[in-house]
This record gives sequence, structure tokens and C-alpha cells, in this order.
Amino acid sequence: MTVPRSPVDLLRSLPVGTRVTVRWALPDDDASGKRFTDSIGTILDSSFAPSVNPGAGDGKESGPSGAGTGLPSPAERLPVETLVLQTRAGEVSIPWTVIRLAKPVPPPPPRRAPRVRRS
Repeated sequence: MTVPRSPVDLLRSLPVGTRVTVRWALPDDDASGKRFTDSIGTILDSSFAPSVNPGAGDGKESGPSGAGTGLPSPAERLPVETLVLQTRAGEVSIPWTVIRLAKPVPPPPPRRAPRVRRS
């Protein structure tokens, strides 16, 4: 058995449905001022999502997808490979290029019953 060399290799080797924690880099201009964030969830998919080519989307596109809408034409979209996790807050798409650390984690513990107040 080969040991994955990077977090991306590890994540790509895990089957859909595996629960993982992923540390990934935030953009430099993120409002929180933080450099990284963590997401914990179940792997749903790795896929290609449309990303806008820098400089595209200036509203001057021609054809049905542009025509002043500010949307890039299909030719101006670049595929960006992403990891999709189902977290408690919803689906999170993380570009593979920003993933720094990852590991599989056990299932969450069962939720506790609400406390009963005694008067």
C-alpha cells in the first residue's frame, strides 16, 4: 500500500462518504484577517466548477451569455477542480490548490438529549 504524499493525494484516495477535516488557505484580502480556516464534513464529490477568468465579466460580452449581463461567456470560464464537503452548515466547495492539511476523522458522537430543568 502506498502512503499518500500530500493532503490532496490523501483526499483523492478516500471514498465519497468519508468524514474528514480540511485546513485551507483563505484569500489574502479576507475580511477576518485570518490566513487559514478549517472545515469538517463528509466528502460528497470532487468536481470541476466554473471560475471566472481574470479580466472577464466586464459586461461587454457578446452572445446570449453576455450581452451586458456582466457574466462571462463560456469561453472565458476556467475549470477549477474542487473538493465538495457536506458540513453541518451546508455544502462547502474547496479548491484543491488551497488545501494545506487534511485527515479522516471518526463519525460525530450522537447528540445528547436536551437537559430537563427541575423547578
